Amino acid sequence: MILVKILNNNAIICENDDKSIIIAIGKGLGFQRKIGDAIDTKICEKIFIEGEVNLDNISNLFTNVSHQYIDVVSKIIQNAEKELNKKFKSEIYYNLISHCQFAIERYQNNIPIINNLFWEIKNLYKEEYKIGIESVKMINDEFNVELNEEEAAFIAIHLIDAELGHDSSKVILMTELIDAVMRIIKYNLGIEKNKKNEFDFARLISHLRQFITHNLYENNANDMFDNNLHDFKDSLNDLSNKYPEITKCVQEIKNYIQFKFNHKITTNDEFYLAIHVAKISNHSK
Repeated sequence: MILVKILNNNAIICENDDKSIIIAIGKGLGFQRKIGDAIDTKICEKIFIEGEVNLDNISNLFTNVSHQYIDVVSKIIQNAEKELNKKFKSEIYYNLISHCQFAIERYQNNIPIINNLFWEIKNLYKEEYKIGIESVKMINDEFNVELNEEEAAFIAIHLIDAELGHDSSKVILMTELIDAVMRIIKYNLGIEKNKKNEFDFARLISHLRQFITHNLYENNANDMFDNNLHDFKDSLNDLSNKYPEITKCVQEIKNYIQFKFNHKITTNDEFYLAIHVAKISNHSK
């Protein structure tokens, strides 16, 4: 590909062999380059293609941002992709760089911002929150600032947002649902997450996230499990007779989901919810 414009020492605009325009970033990628130079894609850390992201927005951002932001966000994303075993779409670079700029400006001007989802993110999205903590340390070290745990939760929200296809409303709805389920379990069974049951709570949360994505965001009418494989109606009845308090709890979860999202819960989904709640109950004793 051929260099057509230098945005800064770490970001350039190039033309591919098919005449399409791309933006590439990499440490020192634009340093001592000349228009018309051939650029090897192997030395680029990230390439942005029109259609995957708005190139005008990326170009304007990289033109006006210091290389420090590009460097630290690239490290954050590489770490997140490794830890979560996911490949994020290009939007996350724009979103995180913009967010980091804003966060540091707030810090320098002593303007605090409260993260109303802090508790939920910290407790319900432990992997993403852990990466958020690691990211905040990178930012603090790079810019000599002292961003706090609430900022780690904001970064975690960006990661969750990227996992869900860049729709922040999904993050909020999913977080609200998981938090509501946790509260229903606490109210009905008197159980909160602890060291004895944290693995079972994690399994339940993972199940809820899959359920929400499958049923509510991908517009699938059926349950997560193939109805042709097995009908769990009899199994659910057996479970109800044996554990009436768990059945009552699951019924409230079912009613909440159906009311909140106007989505019918199938017998199979209800059975799997009951299994998860039963495991939490058994391991909490």
